Amino acid sequence: MNPQWSALGILLINHLVKKGTYVGLYQDVSVLLYIFQTAAVLEVLNCAVGFVKSNVVLTGFQVFSRVFLTWGIAYSVPSVSTE
Repeated sequence: MNPQWSALGILLINHLVKKGTYVGLYQDVSVLLYIFQTAAVLEVLNCAVGFVKSNVVLTGFQVFSRVFLTWGIAYSVPSVSTE
């Protein structure tokens, strides 16, 4: 498991243990989620440079779809991230 997803998992468990509900969870994990999903753009660069033997176009679609969901939907539409 990647360390960034472990960090998000720890925040999730911490929130659930302390509050006993999922309400407010997004506010607790959102900053790290934005950072990690945006940093995933480096995966495309790794493919383009040749560090990873993957298709640049397919990796780009996958990464940018996640970035779009994170920033384009979750960040831009506040009702998605409440309760």
